[in-house]
Amino acid sequence: MPTCVAVVRAKIAPLRPHAVPITMILLASTTVFTWFRGLLVYQWDTIFPLNPPALIQALFWPWSDLISTGVPLPSNSTLPYVGIVYLFHSLAGLSLLDSQIALYFSLFAMAGVSMYFLFINQLQVLHANSVVQFAGVAAALTYVFNPYSMTNVWEIFSLEAFLMATLPLLFLTFQRGLQTSGERVNWKAILALDGLSLFASPAIGNPAFSIPLIMGVIGFYIVWLTHPANSSRRLGSIRFVLTSALSLMMVNIWWIYPTALLAQTQLVRAGGSAYSAVGLVDLIANSNHSSLFNVLRLVGMPALYRSAIYPQFPYAWFYQTSFAPVVLGSLSVPLIAFFSLMRRETRLNRTTLTFGAMMVIIVVPLAAGLQPPLGMAVGWLSAVPAASVIFRDPYQKFGFWLPLGYSIMIGATFFLLAESRGKCKGSNRISASLALPSWDKKRIIPLSMLLLAISVGYAWPMATGDLIPVRTSDVPSARVGIPQYYYQATAWLESQKGAFRILSLPKDQILQSSNWTNGYAGNDILRLLTGESIISTDSQVPQLDSFQQGLYDYVNQGGSNLAGVLRLLNVRFVLLRMDAGFYPAVTQPANLTGLEDYLKSQLGISVSASFGPLIFFEVENPGLRIFAASQITALPELNINGWNLSSFRGSWQPQGLTVSENASGLSLSLRTSGTYSYAYATTSQIMNVATHEYPYLTVNFSSSSNAAVLIRVNYANTSSVWLTAIDSGTATTYMGNHYSSIEPTTLMYDMFDIPSPIKSFDVFVTNAPDLTSQLNATVHVYGLTFDSFVGLPRDYVRAFASSGLDPLSYVMVDQSNVPQEVGSKAPPVVTFDPLSPVEYKVQVANATGLFVLVLDETFDPLWQLSGNPTVEASALHILADGFANGWIISTTGSFGFTINYGPSQSFLVAYYVSLGAGLGLVGVVACKSFLQRKDKKSKLGVSLDSTPQSEDTRQVPDVTVKL
Repeated sequence: MPTCVAVVRAKIAPLRPHAVPITMILLASTTVFTWFRGLLVYQWDTIFPLNPPALIQALFWPWSDLISTGVPLPSNSTLPYVGIVYLFHSLAGLSLLDSQIALYFSLFAMAGVSMYFLFINQLQVLHANSVVQFAGVAAALTYVFNPYSMTNVWEIFSLEAFLMATLPLLFLTFQRGLQTSGERVNWKAILALDGLSLFASPAIGNPAFSIPLIMGVIGFYIVWLTHPANSSRRLGSIRFVLTSALSLMMVNIWWIYPTALLAQTQLVRAGGSAYSAVGLVDLIANSNHSSLFNVLRLVGMPALYRSAIYPQFPYAWFYQTSFAPVVLGSLSVPLIAFFSLMRRETRLNRTTLTFGAMMVIIVVPLAAGLQPPLGMAVGWLSAVPAASVIFRDPYQKFGFWLPLGYSIMIGATFFLLAESRGKCKGSNRISASLALPSWDKKRIIPLSMLLLAISVGYAWPMATGDLIPVRTSDVPSARVGIPQYYYQATAWLESQKGAFRILSLPKDQILQSSNWTNGYAGNDILRLLTGESIISTDSQVPQLDSFQQGLYDYVNQGGSNLAGVLRLLNVRFVLLRMDAGFYPAVTQPANLTGLEDYLKSQLGISVSASFGPLIFFEVENPGLRIFAASQITALPELNINGWNLSSFRGSWQPQGLTVSENASGLSLSLRTSGTYSYAYATTSQIMNVATHEYPYLTVNFSSSSNAAVLIRVNYANTSSVWLTAIDSGTATTYMGNHYSSIEPTTLMYDMFDIPSPIKSFDVFVTNAPDLTSQLNATVHVYGLTFDSFVGLPRDYVRAFASSGLDPLSYVMVDQSNVPQEVGSKAPPVVTFDPLSPVEYKVQVANATGLFVLVLDETFDPLWQLSGNPTVEASALHILADGFANGWIISTTGSFGFTINYGPSQSFLVAYYVSLGAGLGLVGVVACKSFLQRKDKKSKLGVSLDSTPQSEDTRQVPDVTVKL
């Protein structure tokens, strides 16, 4: 049996001839060492696992503290990425900075080396001599040193780096599998594809990258099928492709299944039902500079053309059309690439070369976004919610094929230019393809200079790290130094017992910002360090966002019962970040000292600990994650009118129209002139309606077909605001905020952000539906009120705070049709055991009637009851308290059941299926390799035994050494 050392030597032996080019690529990869300058490179919505064990635990489950509140982190497909950092940091003992440097270097080097081997395998020569290796290095340097790769991957870290690093190997492995498909299924190639897909899953787990990747692979397969030389392998290739697809599905089911199951929820987290509109807005911004010209030279990234304040890239001008020298030089990239198609070269794989050119030709107009020639089609696709995930930024999402296509073609061009053509003799195509190319020594130096110019030179500002933003008053630096007091706060929080939440103040937007030495803008650092459930930035879940906004509004308006509201949310600590930074692109300014004074004045809340500028206030009696209540209150039933038209005893002052008042409403009539006409009636008495108490205006009206109603409110200092309805009922909208309806309907306006108090308001009548009309335009107003609660999620916070009751003693819903029996009996005693973040074991004792069981987690229809058929059959799942899960249960007595997120244990099953599929595939490959070796030995033995040997052939030959 060979020793392990011998096996390793045998495996690396084929790499020895490539030692020099691989060393050159590794040396080029050390450019990452110059980027960090003693600090982490971490900014905006990028991800870096500051506490790998906590993040691994969070990503192992589709629901956990880290992803249930605040900004949702990536899906569990990022587990390999976090695992690599865990290996470097937690196991190998490297610092977070050294771990990040090691990760960057590994991915950078892997991208270059994988492209090198992809290219040299496209050359049909006996050995990889210096000419072949030079061409391979040219392909590798082009692949990693270009504006697309550096901007999207290396300048600020993106999970796309995993796709860039593995794409050439994925491509090469798929190609080899097809080449051997005529004889048998290449199980080694399938195993390699599966392994590479696992490594690349942080990127391809995002459909925005996996779908373009699949489209490109299908494109190559079509090109391969059409080549006449592959006609005998077409049937076998179908078998290989189908087997590979099934194997990839099974091995990656651990992240595919949760992604598919939670697809709708994830789409909502990305912007909800309005996501297509958001995608179109992003597409417009991203397409401003993605012209065919810019995309062709790999500089279509929006970040290169933004203003200096968002974000600031000091050397972005280097790539803009105003800098003529680089513009002219950048054109050499496509020119050199397409030069490879000018000559018929038998030693180059024409299928791959054709595919590389095809990808550039197809992707360039597609990646141009709204720019011609495909702008209309891309704009239409961006309006489709699912497609908008890809097409809101087509340059980034499809553009990764451009470096691959360019690199293959540029490597081919350098191969053709470096070769001495006079050395190739004979016209036989087979001998020509097997002939070793030789150097034209006169071309070595100019070709090397040209290569450095179009690769490292073209990406020079990014290669040196000088493009990474530095701190200004508008944006923070991308180099981050986490203050020591955050680690002290982390250790203190980890020492606290029990499950609880933390409310972080002040509220940031999607990202959190801090006023550190170099500044910071990104994900909530303390959440990443601790893994705790911290309510901080926008969750991107519309229902929860609105509820949390109500909570922050209550704080900012100085609400007096904050402790009662926080008890509802299971909040134990309120964190006041006195180091909050206020960068215009990230967050709005806040009065930090005012917040500190407010928290100190709250009953039931007191200072618990301080770490530098981090102050922790503790809530005396935080609530529970699961509790039962027997009383239900419908939120609309709590509504109070701050002003009502039917009870108004003042007068109306008409301005250009006729006003008729009756017992409960108004009739407004305007004589139109055939052009846009309007007039209004205003309240003659000061109203003084406080918008923080009565933030909603509801108007019940109808109109003639040529009339529309328009509302304006007036507040202090003679200022006014034209209102736009948040709910227009069945009315038709004209000119943005004019509403017309022949049948009675109700408009709802939100005035929460309008300064208090409202002094008066105006009801306008316009002829917006028919600007040419000369008939009277009439509007009938049947009801007009200023309301306190209308059932929106943010109303719940104010409603709970104003009730003065224990928020765990009752449940608030927005439905009024709840069973009358609820509330007639005392609630049962409930105990629970959290088995995992997605499973709770619940015991109910002494239930005497209908009650509501509340799970204090963000509402999701996938939360369900199981383990007790009686309870499951009768339970009604409702939205409780504006954000949580509630079940109305009618079962009496003492009983138990389980609360699960999604199908019971199916997420773990997906992990086991992937593990089993991977081990099974390894077993298949090992068995086939063993049988093949055994068969070879058997055939060799038969051959030796059957071949007669003479005495001369058994003698050791005489070797003569000449000196």
